[in-house]
Amino acid sequence: MRDDFLEICVNFQIYVHRIHRMDSEDSDIDDGFLNDVRDIYIPYLRLISSEVSKNRIQSKPKRENFKLPKDSAMAYVLRGDDALYRYMFRMRKRYFYQLLSPFTVKWQRIGITSGAPLKRSSLRRRQLTPNIALALVLRYLATTTESSDACAAFGLLPSTFSKYLRHGLKILNEVLLEIPEASFQVPHRSDMEYYSSVVDELSNGFVKNVWGAVDGIVLDFESSSDPIIEGNNYNGYKKKAAKKLVCGFAPDGSICGAAWGDGSRGDSLVWAPIQMQLRVVQVHKTDKIRVVGDSAFKHSDVCFRAVFTNADSRQHLHMCRRIRNFSEIGLGSISRSMRRLKCSLPSDDDTMVDLVIELCLRLTNYRVRVAHEGQLMRMNRSSMSDRYESTSCDTGDEDDGN
Repeated sequence: MRDDFLEICVNFQIYVHRIHRMDSEDSDIDDGFLNDVRDIYIPYLRLISSEVSKNRIQSKPKRENFKLPKDSAMAYVLRGDDALYRYMFRMRKRYFYQLLSPFTVKWQRIGITSGAPLKRSSLRRRQLTPNIALALVLRYLATTTESSDACAAFGLLPSTFSKYLRHGLKILNEVLLEIPEASFQVPHRSDMEYYSSVVDELSNGFVKNVWGAVDGIVLDFESSSDPIIEGNNYNGYKKKAAKKLVCGFAPDGSICGAAWGDGSRGDSLVWAPIQMQLRVVQVHKTDKIRVVGDSAFKHSDVCFRAVFTNADSRQHLHMCRRIRNFSEIGLGSISRSMRRLKCSLPSDDDTMVDLVIELCLRLTNYRVRVAHEGQLMRMNRSSMSDRYESTSCDTGDEDDGN
């Protein structure tokens, strides 16, 4: 049959070339050729189609076709040096292993399905070792790689990848909750005073009683089949469904106050709960220390709206806007280092949305305050040498292009 098929293909190609060279009324096909097409060519195509379908069914991922996690590509990567760790995980090797120590304890003691503590260690029953599990979570947050493309690098089947990923995200969030430096709560009054002195120095004395800057960013959000969810999250400015994230940044690039909500809300409305917390922290102080925001934020006793009507002079306004740029640089740093926020957040899983955003913020603060990474850290380290070593943050954020 294969020889007949090849002969029909050759004859068909000859005919195609012939009708391109001749007028349509002069070209014809004899009945024998049409009979051959009906009797041989079409059945052969059906045979090919059935074989392709059979191969697709047989080509589903199987355990024997994947290396075990301990022999996977990521296990080899974890043997790398500081440069490789900064490229892959946005932090140096020793800070990765500082996270790994408490992560290992929780990974072995908390059940994947139940989420409850186990009576005994489950190390032997888990495919992933704790170090590869932590690498899995950090790479998920730092890149936009799809799960179906990433599973082979970790030695996991697609059917189990999401299970280990979600469990790892929860474990890492619990670990970061226990690290005070990773918190993104509003600063204490003493911290505000310290940051205010740094801002005063950076502005050559023009900006006083200001500890940081605030700005918002729009995060992509999947379109929902529920019209209520779609309407609540529709952002008219961006003309798409979105989530709104608003963050306050200190001069070192750390996040000191953050809130997120529906994309239909304005920056000032999302920031309102944090603004109330700033008032509570300074409730007994008459000279409140403020943050600098753009025209999207309401001018108040805890937020300076950087517009000409509120400034003492053009030089004062110029310096206020320079300080306000800290928030834009900080948001850009988050977008480059935590590239998962560039992907569309799921519209049917609010828990996952909150978990991803919260983890990105906590991990950013861990990178800034513990690992001493970040663009603002590099820019302002000379003015904060008493708090951070000047030699510990020699480079900025990395971008792996994923």
